[in-house]
Amino acid sequence: RLSAKFSDYVRYMLYACVVRPIRRKQISRWASWADVVIVQRELYRPGDWTLESELRSRVQHFIWDYDDALYATEVFGASGHVDAVVRMADVVLAGNETLAEYARARGARAIVMPTSLDVERYGPRPTRSSPGQVIIGWVGNPFNLRHFDVIMPALRQVCRDHPDVVLRIVSD
Repeated sequence: RLSAKFSDYVRYMLYACVVRPIRRKQISRWASWADVVIVQRELYRPGDWTLESELRSRVQHFIWDYDDALYATEVFGASGHVDAVVRMADVVLAGNETLAEYARARGARAIVMPTSLDVERYGPRPTRSSPGQVIIGWVGNPFNLRHFDVIMPALRQVCRDHPDVVLRIVSD
């Protein structure tokens, strides 16, 4: 779609002209006083790891923290981004063993640091009263909601054809 391509172009220009210069100033400031820097996910945008590389070259210790399988998508070259940043990090903090193994396979020292969860508050639910109900769930950030455009017609059809199917989307 033309509108989607235009939206992506506008987003890219906003990043390139506004966000990236701000991040470069932050890197200069951080590198002037920090001995250790921990970066969660990416500094700029997937596929462009020049800011991480610049920061890495200016600090004594660079730690990268990730809790999503960012390498599993090719959006903006995300897998190449993950591979590059994993290789430059002194330590990778991974949200689970699968993510840690991915990093280790690329030569990184990886430590599993599970995502914190209050198990008292978010423990298993009791069995549902309607055992035939199927819940399709998704949890994520609002930026990724746009990916539902592709599958939403199919999900609507599934919910129409199967009244026992419920779609639950959790985001801010």
